[in-house]
Amino acid sequence: MRRIVKHLMCLVFLFSCLGGQQSHAQQQASTPQMGNARIRFVDGVKFPTIAAALKDLGSAGGIVFSDRPETFTSDPFAGQEAPFSLILGSGTWTTNVPLRIGRGNNQRIFGQGPRSTILMAGPQFPAKSAVLSMGKPGGTFSTVVHGVRIDAKDVPGSTGLLIDGAQEGSGAFDFIVVNATNAGVRFCSDQGAGATQNTGIEQFEVSVGGTSADGVRIEANTTGRIYIRNFTINNNKSEIRSEGDGILILANTAFPYIDNGHFERYKNGVHKQSNALTSVRDINGHKTVDNLVAVDQHFTSYTLENIAANGAGTALNDANRDIRMPGAVNHFSTTGVATEFTWGDTPNAPWMISDNLTVGGNVTVKGSLKVTGTKSSVATLADGREVTLYAVESPENWFEDFGTARLRDGAAVVPIDPTFVQSVNTDLDYHVFLTPNADCRGVYVAQKFPTSFEVREVGGGHSNIAFDFRVVARRRGYEQVRPADK
Repeated sequence: MRRIVKHLMCLVFLFSCLGGQQSHAQQQASTPQMGNARIRFVDGVKFPTIAAALKDLGSAGGIVFSDRPETFTSDPFAGQEAPFSLILGSGTWTTNVPLRIGRGNNQRIFGQGPRSTILMAGPQFPAKSAVLSMGKPGGTFSTVVHGVRIDAKDVPGSTGLLIDGAQEGSGAFDFIVVNATNAGVRFCSDQGAGATQNTGIEQFEVSVGGTSADGVRIEANTTGRIYIRNFTINNNKSEIRSEGDGILILANTAFPYIDNGHFERYKNGVHKQSNALTSVRDINGHKTVDNLVAVDQHFTSYTLENIAANGAGTALNDANRDIRMPGAVNHFSTTGVATEFTWGDTPNAPWMISDNLTVGGNVTVKGSLKVTGTKSSVATLADGREVTLYAVESPENWFEDFGTARLRDGAAVVPIDPTFVQSVNTDLDYHVFLTPNADCRGVYVAQKFPTSFEVREVGGGHSNIAFDFRVVARRRGYEQVRPADK
């Protein structure tokens, strides 16, 4: 049991974090004392349980160490409003009741790490409940969970971690949630309007269970900034995929910041069903995710940066991570996956794409493309260098085709490619440029027809030579288009 004494090296830090109960001068003058001050060990004798140790600390609060796993039949944190730091060793703590910290400010749980310290739902754990909740009515500050694994054991309707009534300085870090059937983590303000805001989760993994669970859900009544960073979200049932969302955003007045994450086995990675101003950056998805980012609202604002859909992809709406969204993107990239930018209910709504747009695949524009810079092609040379070649511009819409034909006794009728004819309007005047490939008197266009043109040698000559031609015609449907303002 005394192996957890090694944690005493961090006591000074923890006491400073318990904050708000003493002045700075008082904190400097108060030296932590082993055993009888603000430190309690769950030893199985004097303090047989965590609840007993917390009760003995009283209203001053303090630190509780425990490496004695126990089964909770009641919430040991119930009625606790004093600040505390609970430090757990390795092992599994089982609970048959929902647990909640944050009934007062500065309440924290520290584990040895999510591979060592486990908080698990027991056989009598109630359905439609959260294993661990954080917060209180009106909001609490500096409520923290760190270094634990939360196992909801596939209890129907279960949530692993519920952040409900936690504000500045609060959050969960370095944790894992598994086997939740409703959501791995939920943000909400069921404790009252504005109770949950300016909080977040970081350095975590969520592996939900079932076919409909969401990894992280931001409920409609959540407000303020919500940070979600450095994560992996997947369905831990490898043979099935959740039809839920990796991160589901329902809140309209929240400001979610989603940064540096990976998704597997979900219908959507990030699914935005609200008007919340949202920032998404540095995320990627496995091929088992249909839509890495999906946005349902058309009148909404958000930014995307470094969105990398790497892996196999098929046609839009045919699985394997199509990306569909109206909005604005920044440094957006895809590889081998269809991408559609839509306006939905707002025809001609402008897109704003700043910085770089990189697409590892084909791009189809169903409309006009306007470029203030250059339109170019990159060619790779034999020596490995890449060079840029630029497009020829014109004040009108012209298509052109090239070919080679031959004079026979000084004359030739040259057919125009049938596909090319269908793309242009050769009923109008079009241009033919000729270049002879051998000595002759010269060549000229004698007649033009909608599907061919006649070439003759100058002066009635009878040469049998090859010549090159270039046909330039107006694009069908754009015959009258001339330079116009943007």
